[in-house]
Amino acid sequence: MSDDLEKLIQASAEEDLEILQPGTPVSSPRLNRPGAVALSWLLLIFIVSFFYLNPVGEEPQVGEKSAKARLSVAIYQLAYRIEVYRHMNGQLPDFLEPSWLEARQVKYEVEGNSYVLSGQIGDYEIVYKDGDNPEKLMYMGMIR
Repeated sequence: MSDDLEKLIQASAEEDLEILQPGTPVSSPRLNRPGAVALSWLLLIFIVSFFYLNPVGEEPQVGEKSAKARLSVAIYQLAYRIEVYRHMNGQLPDFLEPSWLEARQVKYEVEGNSYVLSGQIGDYEIVYKDGDNPEKLMYMGMIR
């Protein structure tokens, strides 16, 4: 059994030596070819320009009715968060937390012990004042 293994190893080594003899042309790797390098650069430029023109974090374009509903829900959620903050701290927040995603769409104003939330999409504007019924916000964007 060991003789067979030795013969196999010897034959394999001889084949490798025949291939590596001086004067035998060696094929170059594919990445050293100018066409492959150019294609790689073009692909890289395409990918970078795609993400530059279409950022991943950008909000998708939605229809007018859907945008109104999203604005209504955003104001509703912020009103809830403000009320929770008021309940826990005994006062209104000075500003909206930057981590609240809805804060980008809505303007927050403090007037004494009350607040006003407002948001606008095109000609459509929603104004919510402290003390208003928050449940009406859930239907505002869907009715008009």
